[in-house]
Amino acid sequence: SKAITIEWKAKKTGDVVTTSAAPGDNLLRLAQRHEIPLEGACEGVVACSTCHCILEPGLYDSLPEASEKEEDML
Repeated sequence: SKAITIEWKAKKTGDVVTTSAAPGDNLLRLAQRHEIPLEGACEGVVACSTCHCILEPGLYDSLPEASEKEEDML
């Protein structure tokens, strides 16, 4: 499948790191692989919400609605 370009922008400094990913890649693992400081206190089992990412509004709006299971996790 086609590679996706991801730009990671540090909230505090504004620094941007660009990485490549495949559709379906785990964003926490991708950040860790590229030494991007993204906390994942629960090691990526979606139990703590420390690894949340903020998406651009257009990208966020293009995602499908969250399922009931996803909503329950939040």
